[in-house]
Amino acid sequence: MTTDRQPSNLPVPSTVSEVSWIWEAPEDSRVEWVLPTSHGAVVHLGDGAIGLDTGSGEELWRYRIDTSVADVALTPDGSRTVVSAYGWAAVLDTDTGEEEYVFRYNPEENPGWRDDELKIDTAGVVTDLGLVTTSGNGSSISLTPWNEEETGWTTEPSICATGSGEPKIHQGIATSERLTLIGSCNSSHHVLVGLDPKTGEELWRLDSSEEGIYEENYSYAMVDDMAVHQNIAPPAWYFRLRCERRRDHLR
Repeated sequence: MTTDRQPSNLPVPSTVSEVSWIWEAPEDSRVEWVLPTSHGAVVHLGDGAIGLDTGSGEELWRYRIDTSVADVALTPDGSRTVVSAYGWAAVLDTDTGEEEYVFRYNPEENPGWRDDELKIDTAGVVTDLGLVTTSGNGSSISLTPWNEEETGWTTEPSICATGSGEPKIHQGIATSERLTLIGSCNSSHHVLVGLDPKTGEELWRLDSSEEGIYEENYSYAMVDDMAVHQNIAPPAWYFRLRCERRRDHLR
């Protein structure tokens, strides 16, 4: 399982004649998920992560946490693997497993994040530059850079267009070029806000009440650079997470 080749270019076998290799998880842990990378895969264990060469099945590195349950996520560009336990996170080089940064956070400050492929523990959303967290009431978000020498940012996204109301952020989706927040104002229809992950600048805003999207479902999924929202019935909606906001039907 790798991401250096497009799935459409891979032949689909009709039969399997042999097994190339078998890798077994440590006896005292379990496999939670497998995350594809450009050179292989990162195996998310219950207590850490393991880097694998998917060509040979060779184990490249291990990062495990004693007596703790870990969450694991890759940065959008795949260059770093973030292993998080309650209140702290380690940032690893995905190719070598070398620990680059370790930092702490307050998990009680981020109660609003939904489960997401780029969300770790109760911390926030993993981006290429750092960890994006939200305030307890969802009125502002901040970027904490992986490197302490770099500068972060704090901003108040326009979840409530009028500036009044009770904003709540339900989900965050990150690509290398865009950070998209899905939120609601006063528990009504949901709103998507696109930010520049480098500066926190708000680039676009999409109100579901203006687009005819089913209002009570806040869950989106990532497909390449698109956020896909499935309505009660087809067609679905998808949004490109780049400089321009685009809406289309999937049929």
